[in-house]
Amino acid sequence: MADLTDVENALAALCASAVYPSGVGSGAATGIPTRIYPGWPMSAKLDKDLKDKKVNVSIFAGKSERNTTRYPRAMRVYGKPGSELQASIAGNVITLGGTPTAPGALTAVIDGVPFSVGIQTGSTLETLATALAQVINQSRPAISLGTTLAIQNAQTIIVKRSTVGKLGQELRRQERHFTISVWAFSPDSRAATAKLIDLALTEPHWIVLPDGSAGRIRYINTMDHDEPQKSLEYRRDIVYAVEYPTVKLIDGHEVMIATRETEGGQHVSPSTGGSHGEAIITTNTT
Repeated sequence: MADLTDVENALAALCASAVYPSGVGSGAATGIPTRIYPGWPMSAKLDKDLKDKKVNVSIFAGKSERNTTRYPRAMRVYGKPGSELQASIAGNVITLGGTPTAPGALTAVIDGVPFSVGIQTGSTLETLATALAQVINQSRPAISLGTTLAIQNAQTIIVKRSTVGKLGQELRRQERHFTISVWAFSPDSRAATAKLIDLALTEPHWIVLPDGSAGRIRYINTMDHDEPQKSLEYRRDIVYAVEYPTVKLIDGHEVMIATRETEGGQHVSPSTGGSHGEAIITTNTT
């Protein structure tokens, strides 16, 4: 689940991409060394940075929060598996394609009997075809060559690929104000940095959070603070509201199914209507 820290980090990443569009090593777009971080600055460190003509940008969660829960607690996909492993069937030959992603499993159901191998880190199409052929060979003849394997005298062939993803249930939703403070050593350095950050935060409607959910971001207000007793401290607070969900995540399986049947020696196309024997993708909880 995403919390305040995750939202602060996401906002800090947006600010950093605006100030350092080519990366920190390439220097700031303003030409001014800038530190960007979640939380409130330490006074001693901030004073030293300002004296050294460095700008600070802090992201801090305010006390204003509103419960905006309004959606039913339905399951939805939050982390879709990245596997692109596919299988096609022509006659009695299974051909693997795409890219295998661990963890997962590859299963061939031959005339109703399942044979499975695990998809491990480092698995390739060739190693999976070889391993599956070896497992099938314990019960009936099967030969592998490269990314293909042939099963003799098979009447029905079904190939399944399963990979682990994430399902989520939204338990509640809340909106909180976040203050992005630009701490600068001059009015010009403050304005130059704040303009970049404000534009970067205004442009997107959503920010992506680590659990796969998204927070809706909207502008609230801006205020300058010029401290008369501190000649080198020029601050601008830019306040944005972020509405984000609290999500409970569980593991789920995405399953790809490829089928091919024979009737009287003639091969019948899969009833699922997928190309190359590819069938529907379903997601199930574990």
